[in-house]
Amino acid sequence: MLSDQEIRTLAEAHLQQAYRTRATGLEGSQGFELIRMFDLDDPCGVYFAVESSDTILLGDGGFLVDRSEGSILHFGSGDLVRASRALNPGPMSNPGSMFPQVTPSVIQFLLKHPEEASPSSVGASAYQGVSRKWWQFWK
Repeated sequence: MLSDQEIRTLAEAHLQQAYRTRATGLEGSQGFELIRMFDLDDPCGVYFAVESSDTILLGDGGFLVDRSEGSILHFGSGDLVRASRALNPGPMSNPGSMFPQVTPSVIQFLLKHPEEASPSSVGASAYQGVSRKWWQFWK
């Protein structure tokens, strides 16, 4: 099992490596803040979110550092939305919010039921009537 310091070191290295490519013009992970959100017991790990005051992280849902292996699993915001909707199929509790609240149960659902939270699990009826054409607005 990894210590809290080892987990923090892995998370900071992931921040440096993964978020550098998203930030044009920034050195390393400059401008990004690593936030330890919560610990998980089953599976054992720590979930981190990343915030930036000057860069919008579209599609980012944070990441989990596995305490036993040191592996890192990255989540997209769509993963969080689908898992949250699977756990709470009724009306959104905070309709003014663009993103669901990330709780340990949402992350555990993603880890234990990845096929149910994937986009392919959405029924075909959800896509009926949707045009599948690409439009080009430039020359």
